Amino acid sequence: MNYPDGDALYCMSCLTKAASSASSSSSSSKSYSSSSSSGGYSYDPNDKYYSSNDHDGDGLINDDEFQDAMNAAIDDLLAEYGY
Repeated sequence: MNYPDGDALYCMSCLTKAASSASSSSSSSKSYSSSSSSGGYSYDPNDKYYSSNDHDGDGLINDDEFQDAMNAAIDDLLAEYGY
């Protein structure tokens, strides 16, 4: 059986802690709606990752834009911890 190395465990620990922190600090009163006609979800315009990755500028995040936003967030998080 293969086990992840120490760097991988540290990284996952950082990601888990950051995700938990972000989750607990977000407001539960926000609601986001789906728009099946355009294939995306509305988002908080103050969210720097979603707003900067809404490539078509329609105010909705589709799957590709969501993936780009998550990659940007992970890159920033890793850079914060020197990776």
